[in-house]
Amino acid sequence: MTDSTVTNLQAMVSLLGVDILHIVDDPSGTPTNKKITLNTFFGNVPANTVISATLTVGANTTLNGRTVAITANTDFTGDVHLRRSVNVVNTAIRIANTFTPGSNAISHGGKGTMFWDESYLYMETANSTIRRIPWELF
Repeated sequence: MTDSTVTNLQAMVSLLGVDILHIVDDPSGTPTNKKITLNTFFGNVPANTVISATLTVGANTTLNGRTVAITANTDFTGDVHLRRSVNVVNTAIRIANTFTPGSNAISHGGKGTMFWDESYLYMETANSTIRRIPWELF
């Protein structure tokens, strides 16, 4: 390949993880040309990366960490599994694990938190106020 400026190179419209990016290492010191694959580059993206534009993910995606904060309207078109104990599948919400609160006066997650056991459906309607509804067959 003959020398060419970056602006004259052909644009790529589809990328693979094995594709190679050109890196100039230490550009303000002793510049050295190096290469890195997309897999390696994105595998080293630091935690707590902020995306302030639209993010579209078209494949299976796993978010790991203590907290994932989504502060915008979010649409999920597939099954959603949260902490392996809450699943949203089609039109149903499934709380996988049972929990019986010890008393009405202890906060277990804050307003809106729900639990269930063999006898009741519980909801914390205010901080440290839990209400329950008995199960009935219909």
